[in-house]
Amino acid sequence: IAKDNLTLLEAISQCGDLTITGERNNVLVMRKDGNKRRAYRVDLTQAHNVYASPAYQLKQDDVIYVRPNEKRQRQSTPVDNVWQSPSTYLSITSVMVSVAVLISNLVKK
Repeated sequence: IAKDNLTLLEAISQCGDLTITGERNNVLVMRKDGNKRRAYRVDLTQAHNVYASPAYQLKQDDVIYVRPNEKRQRQSTPVDNVWQSPSTYLSITSVMVSVAVLISNLVKK
């Protein structure tokens, strides 16, 4: 970081902005306040909320966390992701055809 006084928006821009999957309305800034940690939620979609937030002006050791949106979270879980793949349906279909051919051959004998 090149300067001492950094804002939340400057920090996000220096990191390359948020991806399309980031939740802009629920950015978490965690700040160490003595022995305690304080959490600030900032809605980046509302300008007045951003500038009015105590977390707008960052302090040393602040941590910024941007949650992925629900669609991205579902895509990253193995169970939901498996059913989105065409190869899953192709595999199921080929197994069903193989079983049908096997049963057909056994019945003919």
